[in-house]
Amino acid sequence: MKPSWMSRFFVAFAGTALLLALASAAPQAIANDRDDRDRGRNDHDHGNGGHDHGDKDLARLKAEMAALKERVRKLEGNLKPEELVGTYRMGYLQVAIGENAMNGLANHLEHNVWGGTLTLSSNGTASFSGREEGFAAGLPGPTPRQERLNNPDEFTGTWTYTGGAIVVTVTGDNGQPENINFVGGAGGRMFFTVDANPLDGTTTLVILVKDHL
Repeated sequence: MKPSWMSRFFVAFAGTALLLALASAAPQAIANDRDDRDRGRNDHDHGNGGHDHGDKDLARLKAEMAALKERVRKLEGNLKPEELVGTYRMGYLQVAIGENAMNGLANHLEHNVWGGTLTLSSNGTASFSGREEGFAAGLPGPTPRQERLNNPDEFTGTWTYTGGAIVVTVTGDNGQPENINFVGGAGGRMFFTVDANPLDGTTTLVILVKDHL
């Protein structure tokens, strides 16, 4: 029996609908594939951004570690000579056995305080400028001799940095070179020296403090 015209119509309609469905599905598949590629590209770009951010964090961490290492080096007193150039506030305390002005015999204790600045120059020269800030005599004085110095005091010399100590060389009372060793150097800012003279019972403490390293 031959198929009716209605059967042939439905077969033709179904074929046409299938072709239309395939035709519309192809562009959608292409569009989906393009979206997938774009999404992958965006994810890759985002990954590079994260990599760059990580590099910046690592660089900053390395810089902070290097700065910390420098601070520790200075705090431990491992200094370079050029880091010591500059002006220091200088405090000077001396305690001594005083003599009677009449017969030269020791008869009292005395102390004096000096203040000033010590400048260490890059050419190896050193210069001090200051004055006596206070003087006192202990019992059984006071001595009738006026021992306080009212005039400013200045001296010049040379300096070196040797074995962790600032060595200032000046001309002594005997006209010969005399070395004063300042040790310490905590943070490169504070140095000190202590001297005890057994001949006249004089003990001297000198402290150098630098405002900035």
